[in-house]
Amino acid sequence: MTRRLEVDPAQNQSDITLHYRTGERYRLGSVTFLEGHEFDQDLLDRFVTFESGIPFHADEVARLNSDLSNSGYFSGVDIDASPNRAEDGVIPVDIGLTPRPPRSIGAGVGFSTDVGPRLRGNWREHYTNPMGHRRGAETELSELRQNISGWYELPLDPPMTDSLRLGAGYQRENIEDVDSERLTLGQQWRHQLDTGWMQVLSIRWEGERFRIGEEERGNSSLLLPGLSYSKLQADSPLDPSRGYRLQFDVTGAHRAVISDADILHVNVLARGSIPWQTITDF
Repeated sequence: MTRRLEVDPAQNQSDITLHYRTGERYRLGSVTFLEGHEFDQDLLDRFVTFESGIPFHADEVARLNSDLSNSGYFSGVDIDASPNRAEDGVIPVDIGLTPRPPRSIGAGVGFSTDVGPRLRGNWREHYTNPMGHRRGAETELSELRQNISGWYELPLDPPMTDSLRLGAGYQRENIEDVDSERLTLGQQWRHQLDTGWMQVLSIRWEGERFRIGEEERGNSSLLLPGLSYSKLQADSPLDPSRGYRLQFDVTGAHRAVISDADILHVNVLARGSIPWQTITDF
């Protein structure tokens, strides 16, 4: 190791020279999930995005901690990757997991001008089995509108971003002289591309039976495939000061495919945020 400090009072400056030998860099070893978590090993392994033997980097450990904490499965995540436990330069990664309560219930009341006072409720099972499947149900009750819906979700690979959700819903509505009943069935596949864009492929069928006044009655059917792309970019996940969000959605139906009408709906969204100080500097 070389250390040298040169001071030049005439120029009011100094030069510092430091040479040192870091030695061999630590490497991350295999990841071990400690017992007591109740989840399938294959599901947990899909949260690990780094290979055993890569050079140690604190960001990799922090990302794994964040992905597990934000999964909705656990109330506590404890990762031990201390260099003090290294053997031959390899740090074993041990993870202790505390599962969250499997179920939660929510309720609320509200008011809207179209249906008046209303009551809302939801029930969610955050994991139904060791493979991490989830399910939930929601309902809204008012004098003029009643609906109930449910869904079942399967985590894919990687489970932090990719999933397959199946859903169904029923709604009954009586507003002024229009009575209607609607049944909805659908599925949604979420997948994050390598470019960071979130891709959502969906298909939804809606069947409706309606009555207008005392005489006009009818039925309608729509098969609505959909495609969505979105991307969120920020300089910090916790307290962002600048970033942007882009989203593009398209949904449609055609009379030739189990539909009673031709529909095309396109939505484009763009939002951005920059510090106020940056604007005032211009």
